[in-house]
Amino acid sequence: ACGQGLDRGPPTRRLCPDCCSELAATGRALCPHCGAMANPSLVDQRGCPRCRHRKLRFHGVVSLGTYDGPLRRAVLRMKRPPGEALTIAVTHLLCDHASLQIANWDIDLVVPIPMHWTRRWVRGTNSAEVIAQVVARRHTLPIAARALVRRRKTKPQFNLHPNERIRNIHSAFRLSAGYPFSAARVLLVDDILTTGATCNEAAKVLRTAGATHVAVAVLARAEG
Repeated sequence: ACGQGLDRGPPTRRLCPDCCSELAATGRALCPHCGAMANPSLVDQRGCPRCRHRKLRFHGVVSLGTYDGPLRRAVLRMKRPPGEALTIAVTHLLCDHASLQIANWDIDLVVPIPMHWTRRWVRGTNSAEVIAQVVARRHTLPIAARALVRRRKTKPQFNLHPNERIRNIHSAFRLSAGYPFSAARVLLVDDILTTGATCNEAAKVLRTAGATHVAVAVLARAEG
């Protein structure tokens, strides 16, 4: 993350103490339903003011921190193949901080948000898939990396208004054949969650297929 020299060690220890503290948003109050920063006094079983009146298809969110500063710079580096080692190291940090929550969800299967094949070809990597692989290994869970397919090339979400994001991603995913999701508890994985439109659409597809519980794990939660 910062280039400081380290003694060789396992991937779980390939970040220096300074980067670990800068990348993880310890002490920040986050809504357990949508993952946004929220005053604890304004959060109840329905969520926070940001998500209380939205129909979210997922049941909870864990993230390493907010999408700013060092974490934002790290996530942007992960979007190209040279950043895969950083993706692995930061995801181990996420697992260190979110292991209890993920265990409490009693997950059956890990599913990454898919990238359209043309964008994957240009970028050379899908950081969501790398993150999902690490999370699955750390929690000894099966991964269905090809269960969700992006059926069409959508516009990048980052420069769209929230309502435009919902329209842009509508019906963008489908399930591949041969993946039974009946009564499954699924952990949906991506690098960033902003308005939640992408994860919400993917969760809708999974729940329509029979999944009873869909939770979300991301590295960064952006305040869209």
